[in-house]
Amino acid sequence: MDPAPSASMPFASYTGQIAAVGAAVLWTASALFFTAACKRIGSVHVNLLRLLMALVFSMPFAWLMRGAALPIDATASQWLWLGISGAIGFFLSDLCLFEAYVRIGPRLTTLFFTVSPPVGALLGWIFLGERMVPVNLLGMAITIAGVVWVVVERPLGPAAESARRSPFGMLLAFFFGVGNALSFFFAKLGMGDLPPLAAAQVRMIAGLAGFLLLFTFARRWRRFFAAFRHGAALGVITAGAFVGPFVGVVLSMVAIKYAYVGVVTTILTTIPVMIIPFAIVLYHERITLRAVLGALLAVLGVALLFVGR
Repeated sequence: MDPAPSASMPFASYTGQIAAVGAAVLWTASALFFTAACKRIGSVHVNLLRLLMALVFSMPFAWLMRGAALPIDATASQWLWLGISGAIGFFLSDLCLFEAYVRIGPRLTTLFFTVSPPVGALLGWIFLGERMVPVNLLGMAITIAGVVWVVVERPLGPAAESARRSPFGMLLAFFFGVGNALSFFFAKLGMGDLPPLAAAQVRMIAGLAGFLLLFTFARRWRRFFAAFRHGAALGVITAGAFVGPFVGVVLSMVAIKYAYVGVVTTILTTIPVMIIPFAIVLYHERITLRAVLGALLAVLGVALLFVGR
């Protein structure tokens, strides 16, 4: 199902993988931004604000690149499948993700990203005919092992005193992992020839629709508008919305267009490894040899996803 790479473009066959790595880097940064904002104004309010901001950011770029600020050229089928993807990924899954950030922290929450690759690979194999070669499967296993080895280690230093293991928080993170894989599967199913930016906008709009309904029925609008008094939180959300739900999501759509679902979701599991330097600086965790070796193992696994087409 992947487009045939050109012989004159040696990296053409790796477009999806490279985009997935870029998305992982940007989502690592956005996880830190949104965790800080959630603690100030609440995870539900952050979810709606960052989607609104991401859609606003995307519109001038879409107009410049495509001549249309919104995806008005998407077909009914694309709206259906990408809409389902957005409702699951941007609404249901991210509700679980952001609350898990608050309850158990970004470092432990991102461990459950490793649920996505096997679920994504299974869905891609059954419904999309995506069959990865043995070296890719080995890379998936090595990446997951490296990430798990790093994240399950108990943090050292001041952060260890506040580390929490909320069972409900971990359940929410698990639901995110499954929902993340489902979201990418439906995005792959519905994207077709729609440009990645337009596909990302359809998903954003579907996610926004879910939050608008939630806020209306739960009568949360007064508290939502009260959040605008928190200037510092709004600044953090703005930065996070640009790098994560906007640029990061567009890159993830590029990735899912040109690479298998299992490969993309595996690369995105490296976020817990990428977050280590930030954990050292922001949360004063002390790095260990185990963390270094786990990070190198995860990098090796990702490298194996770039070979054996």
